[in-house]
Amino acid sequence: MSHFDQTRREPLLSEQAYLHSSTRKEADLADPALLALLDDPRRDASHSRGLQWDFACMALELTLQRYSGGEHLERVASYAQYTFVQFETFFRRHPAEKLKPWDRDHYQYILWLLTLAVCFGLETRIADIAHWTEREDEQAQDELLHQLFSRLDQTFNGGPLLFPEAFEHLLPGLDYAEQRGVNALTEYLSHWPASVKGCYWHDRHQHAEAGFFGYWALEAALVTVLWGIDDTPYRVARFYPAALVMHARYQRHDQRFPDQELAKRRPGWMYPSGTPCPWPGLWRCDEQPDLQQLIQHTAPFPHVNGKTVHWLLLRTHLTEEDWKRLG
Repeated sequence: MSHFDQTRREPLLSEQAYLHSSTRKEADLADPALLALLDDPRRDASHSRGLQWDFACMALELTLQRYSGGEHLERVASYAQYTFVQFETFFRRHPAEKLKPWDRDHYQYILWLLTLAVCFGLETRIADIAHWTEREDEQAQDELLHQLFSRLDQTFNGGPLLFPEAFEHLLPGLDYAEQRGVNALTEYLSHWPASVKGCYWHDRHQHAEAGFFGYWALEAALVTVLWGIDDTPYRVARFYPAALVMHARYQRHDQRFPDQELAKRRPGWMYPSGTPCPWPGLWRCDEQPDLQQLIQHTAPFPHVNGKTVHWLLLRTHLTEEDWKRLG
């Protein structure tokens, strides 16, 4: 088994297809001839607009492709930042253009961009996404987007789901009852493959030259992080980007988006057994408050009597007495 096969996150992505497609995208995004076309006065506005849109979409696909290929998440984050630069350039040059949520692919772009902004701690981009999204048209009403944007202090009109077949199982996850959220995300992930059949990128893995960039229910990561759901029951689900959620929590990006209800339910993020410890210190078991343990950086949080429990950080700076007591 090659190194790529061991590190890739998308099992359907071959090394040859990955290298060919990602290299081509990198070259196109930096091609001086293509860049010159964007400002060529001899080209009509629609051609320039289309090319700039292609650049933005290509950058977004490349970000997801790098994630699928197993790239380090700090590097994937840099691609995400570049993606936002490309979208920002497009909407600055063409201010009349908007992401149209009633378009299935545009709806997916909104969810992808929101997920990247949240999971990589790019909170200033949330307002940009809201600005780029059409919100005034009478078709711009959707309960899922309303809930997501509201959670991020932005506005979007609520209403019936624009794509109920795709997202009806995700909506119940926007609840502060933990088990309800777990059940909703588990159900959503089981239905996810059927929900994306109408998307332009569906079935790309079957065509070597199609630029396959992976199958990921990124919105499941978005809801998991924003609603503080323990993803242990569905962490190994096929289309769930678990590494992205792990990164967001490890870097404490989830805490960039505080929420009163979440704070009341959980006074700080509790990490389930098996999760690598994000920083060394004294941790308390939520299920057994008298159980406190010194846990080192990257060491997996322990199980208790073979059961998954949750660990809450008490403090990182330990006194000499702590060290003596904990040995």
